[in-house]
Amino acid sequence: MKNTLRIVSVVVVLVLGVGLASCSTNSERTQLRAEMSLSSNFTSLQKVGVDDSNNYGWNRLVGRTESNLGALDVVMLGNVDYKNGSGPFFGFLTFTAPNGDVLSMRMDGSARLKSDGVTALSSKLSIIGGTGSYVDATGDGSFTGQRSAQIGAPIEITVTVGVAGL
Repeated sequence: MKNTLRIVSVVVVLVLGVGLASCSTNSERTQLRAEMSLSSNFTSLQKVGVDDSNNYGWNRLVGRTESNLGALDVVMLGNVDYKNGSGPFFGFLTFTAPNGDVLSMRMDGSARLKSDGVTALSSKLSIIGGTGSYVDATGDGSFTGQRSAQIGAPIEITVTVGVAGL
């Protein structure tokens, strides 16, 4: 009976310890927040289907932003699969600091063409990794924004990411 009680006590201490360790990691996140305008500098998009209603391919968008962590160059590689202007997209979002440090993220999102012709954009973001001061970075976040013209036109987005490991 004493051995069983001792084993249960050890298990409870280990479970609580793991739980507390994971809670402290989450509280040590730094919020990265940035608003940006990104313009397409290369696309490979195809229109197919009745009245060219399906659009698929990829788009490389670039820009620069001032974030709460400083200036960042931004590159977005977006793969799209839209029907009538709406649908899923996925790809990669890369931030590069002036010193060359890189923070890379995967994006999984969707676009929705609204009746006024504006496309609403939203995406989940998950950190892939980084270099320099971001080498141990982990975390996730999202972005929301819009595109006021057809695919390939500039987009305006707001990125918010909780970054641990800085």
